[in-house]
Amino acid sequence: MSIFIATVSLILGLHFLQSNSVILVPLIILYLLFVFTRFKWKKIALFISLFVLGALFSNIPRQYNAKNDEYVGMVVEVKQNYYLVQSRFEKFYVYEEDHRREIGDFLKLYSKPTSFEATTYESQFNFQQYLKKKGVKRQLNSNGLKELFHQPIRIQNVKRNLTSHLSEDSAALVDALIFNTKDYNNDIIDSANELNLIFLLSTSGIYFSFITRILYRLYFLKFNEKESRVLVLITVAPMAIFSFPKVGIARVIIGYLLSLNERFRSKLSVIDRASISSFILLLINPYYAFEAGYLIGLGLTLSITFFHSLLRSYDTKALSKLVIPIFIYLMLLPYSSFSSGSFHLFSFPFQLVLVPLNEIFIVISLLSLLRIPLYKVLDFYSIGLKWFYNGLSKIDFKIPIADFGPIYITICYIFIFFIIYLVEGRRFRHVRNVLISYGVMLSWMFIPVRPLLENAVYFVNVGQGDSIIIQNHFHAVMIDTGGNKKFDMAEKSLIPFLKKHQIYTLDALIITHDDFDHSGASTSLMKNFKVKQKLTENSDFPYQVGDLTFINLNHSVPSDKNDSSLVLYLKFMDKEFLFTGDASTKVESAILQEYPALNCDILKVGHHGSKSSSSEEFIRQISPKEAVISVGKKNSYHHPDIEVIRLLEKYQVKIRRTDEEGTISYVSYFT
Repeated sequence: MSIFIATVSLILGLHFLQSNSVILVPLIILYLLFVFTRFKWKKIALFISLFVLGALFSNIPRQYNAKNDEYVGMVVEVKQNYYLVQSRFEKFYVYEEDHRREIGDFLKLYSKPTSFEATTYESQFNFQQYLKKKGVKRQLNSNGLKELFHQPIRIQNVKRNLTSHLSEDSAALVDALIFNTKDYNNDIIDSANELNLIFLLSTSGIYFSFITRILYRLYFLKFNEKESRVLVLITVAPMAIFSFPKVGIARVIIGYLLSLNERFRSKLSVIDRASISSFILLLINPYYAFEAGYLIGLGLTLSITFFHSLLRSYDTKALSKLVIPIFIYLMLLPYSSFSSGSFHLFSFPFQLVLVPLNEIFIVISLLSLLRIPLYKVLDFYSIGLKWFYNGLSKIDFKIPIADFGPIYITICYIFIFFIIYLVEGRRFRHVRNVLISYGVMLSWMFIPVRPLLENAVYFVNVGQGDSIIIQNHFHAVMIDTGGNKKFDMAEKSLIPFLKKHQIYTLDALIITHDDFDHSGASTSLMKNFKVKQKLTENSDFPYQVGDLTFINLNHSVPSDKNDSSLVLYLKFMDKEFLFTGDASTKVESAILQEYPALNCDILKVGHHGSKSSSSEEFIRQISPKEAVISVGKKNSYHHPDIEVIRLLEKYQVKIRRTDEEGTISYVSYFT
């Protein structure tokens, strides 16, 4: 237990000042209370020292500026079009299309570092946040580059050699299950993602543990225990190399290496062995502490160990084999459900079937990597898996759930660990009450609690475009949809956002004007989501629903498309909102003449901050307290214009931007 507590100390220290303080502070307080009541001062001092060590590592700046902008470093992670380079104590992102880099290559890069910035969209993968959790904040240019050392083991060559013999579906599955690279444009990968089973197509400790157990049993038929374990390590080494640095694989390998020592294996408990493996991983790479796979793996090991005493009270192995998968499923349920924004009713039986099917595919793939030509078998097998995933999609039943944020997930896991603690201590009469409380809390996911409590205005992060959602309890209106020619904005961003806020119907979709960045996703939205009506004309206003009354202020005859924009005024939540679309300064002047007493608290800045909108006369007259600019990061239009920013600053208007904050929310409760 002491080793586990030491590992937790280091994890909490690494997260200190880096994670949500509302969650972390109560956890640290609970942790300290536990430590002070259970351990003596020497161990308490050790645990606090590890906490401080983690906090120092995580919060001390590690920016490295090389002389003459010449950076020498080792490649530490490789993806298809980029890689990460460790140069002294800083890790850099380097973009290079179709590169041939490998982990272990040493490079000299002639480049000035720049801060890493990537365009993000609501409800989609945040690549910038992903790299930050790996310790990457800056990038180097690959144009000036010299290779100093060519690492001889070329894993990418092996991968390309194998996938070149395979069909597109087989290659995508091999990429996911062996090399931990997912192509979401592939039908199988996309189906797994839609079923919330994408983790089943990840290189993971689950599959790796299965393979090691099977191999151990086979070798143990002929060799002694230690010899069998050594042979297992030799056999699985290729998969470990190909999957490096996947945390689940690394955990199993370290645990297996430690288990070669019989004294270590016999004297330490399962939880201590797991904790040592986890602690060593943090020493190798402290940023593992920010990976969900690392935290969930450690939590599962701890939970199963505590739960094991209950299983021992039953004499049947069949029951144990059934209970453990159910327990693992229930442990993963809060995280997986909140990550996908929906509860998949049949995900557990799907997992029971798909895990062994995927394990068979992995074994065949590994044999193919060892130059046993089973390419046709893999292609045939992938056809079957594709058919199976498509079949599951047709019978999948999912229930949208609310997103109450990381605090809610943390509370879920506190409940789960408390239940395990009570079961372990045989306090069964308390378990029922805690289970009932936990069940009531879980029911909030399905009951429309948010609309009951909230009024809100959301300026949704759709990149270079506009989309605004106004929620008045059980009424909702959307102004514009944004649009992107590379993906379906409605399916990938807007609909997931609506569902996680428990909005299942739009009373109206208002399109300010017909530019693609304002209306591009409207067709898909109306096809895939319930929209009662679409409003586009001046004659549609004023429009009233619930406590919302939208008034269009632009009555001028337009000379171009932007000047035809609806300019909407809304008084809501004791604030005055003005949504100006792409209306120009000419329209602003006409509005001021017609409405000389116009004021607002929140201004949606016209035309994404272009200097064609937001005249000084307009800003001075309406005197907004805050200005929201809906804009894409590093957009080709160079929005917002510096003149507009200076003008807003001149009149002391607080500036908020979706490219910097993401989705911007104004929420009022119990009103």
